Amino acid sequence: MSQNSEWSKEDFLALLFTHAMQADFAVSDDELEYAREQVGEERLKKIQDIYKRLTDYEVSELISEIGQKCCTSKEERPRTLERLEELFSADRHFTDVEQAFFIGLRHLI
Repeated sequence: MSQNSEWSKEDFLALLFTHAMQADFAVSDDELEYAREQVGEERLKKIQDIYKRLTDYEVSELISEIGQKCCTSKEERPRTLERLEELFSADRHFTDVEQAFFIGLRHLI
């Protein structure tokens, strides 16, 4: 999965969720469960393994590049952002740090 063209929409969501869960340096069980329900446990684990090998800059670049390919219609981008917001709210605590992170991710995709 080294080439950006090999990434599916679900792979992109798994990367986005993995990165977002790190926003406040505490991954809650509810956030993890939401991500698993959305993209599947196997895919999430695969993407988390890739994520661990990337720098923050590389993750941001990847999110931007793949997001532009996966969120091409006017419906896809808002739905992706909605799902991201649902992830942040999964533990019923959409913290200030998570909100700031959400704003940054919104600009990347």
